Amino acid sequence: MSDAYKKPLTHSNATERVDKSAAYWNQLKGALPIWLCIWGLAFRRMVLRRGRSAENFATVDSFALVDIILVGIMTILVLKKLAKGNPSIRRFFPVSGEFLVAMYCLGIVSMIWSPMPSYSGYRAYEVLISIFAIYVSLSCFSQKNLEKGALTLAVGALFIFYGGRWLETGVSSIAGLHVDAASAAMIFAYCFGELLTSPDEERKRVLRRLAVLSLGILVISTSSSSNIGAAFGVLTAIFSKRNRFLAFSLLLFLALVSFMMISGADDLQSAMLQIFFPGKNYEGVMSGTGRVSVFKYYWPLVFDHPWFGYGFGIATRTLGFYANTAHNIFLDILLAIGFVGFTLFFLFFFNFIFENIKATKIRMRSALGCRAMFAAGLVNCLGSPFIGNFWAVPIIVFSSFLALHHFSYYQQTTKKI
Repeated sequence: MSDAYKKPLTHSNATERVDKSAAYWNQLKGALPIWLCIWGLAFRRMVLRRGRSAENFATVDSFALVDIILVGIMTILVLKKLAKGNPSIRRFFPVSGEFLVAMYCLGIVSMIWSPMPSYSGYRAYEVLISIFAIYVSLSCFSQKNLEKGALTLAVGALFIFYGGRWLETGVSSIAGLHVDAASAAMIFAYCFGELLTSPDEERKRVLRRLAVLSLGILVISTSSSSNIGAAFGVLTAIFSKRNRFLAFSLLLFLALVSFMMISGADDLQSAMLQIFFPGKNYEGVMSGTGRVSVFKYYWPLVFDHPWFGYGFGIATRTLGFYANTAHNIFLDILLAIGFVGFTLFFLFFFNFIFENIKATKIRMRSALGCRAMFAAGLVNCLGSPFIGNFWAVPIIVFSSFLALHHFSYYQQTTKKI
């Protein structure tokens, strides 16, 4: 423990903590109007569900109108913040972020060739302005409070997501939480990664609590995609940190699980399936809970419109196999904006990896946590995507940590913030 935390609480220490708390709340006031819009979108999606038929998915009803109003207010707030502060766009979006923005801009442009122009244009804009709003709101925080702001926004979205599910299914229903847990997986992976590197005991206490909270939600959710994503995030953090004890323990655990799976003992195999793929049998796991048939249906359709896709957000709703998503991030992007959009996504991916490696070398705080979060989120997207085709609550969590990484990276590499 550092000397700062061995000292008894004195009047000067107490005053310093009060000053820090006051500074955070003042900065929070600047971000809160935008956050209320972002959380409002999450609440609308989770609580005020439209329940419309497949034929009427693009109908503008009263619930859709709430979406449009929130997006409009958010746009005004973002423009006011940008006009007032006039910050450098490069501060908001280093190279990797620019490619992510370009991908969603292409989604807006896809209204030119989309059979439903207004729907494609609006859905892409909704995601893009949400990402912009998250970056602009987090720019209200100083570098010292930036992580706290990102975690507050992310955890707020997490509570709204599961609170909404619980309200929908009944407060007494644990089954209501059996849904995709990408948000919990990313928060857990971030906290785990930072716990491996942080020397600050006060910060570690907060990270531990959030790790326990998100892990609990992850376990209750029984989402295989999120479980695997979280596990991959943990693996990424452990091997990036090169912690030999944790790596050895993990390999020993995997060897034990492998032995139990191939031992031929039905009870052991069933127990392992329930741990890693809760609620699913062997046939369900092998078929990806029906996802394999979805992949086989959509993959040939990619090559009918290979370069620019069918238009943002409509392919999986209009090509005869109605769904919100193709259940794979690559298929979603290819169907929505084609190989051109897919190229932009990979440029975003590789540039983020490059930036994160550089951030790790200069010992940037949050670098390892953001790497683990990124791994968890993208692996989750292989089965339950939230990037590239529609707006979903996990995009709030992903963008919050992405903004934390980009702002910190800019500060460390330019010293201009």
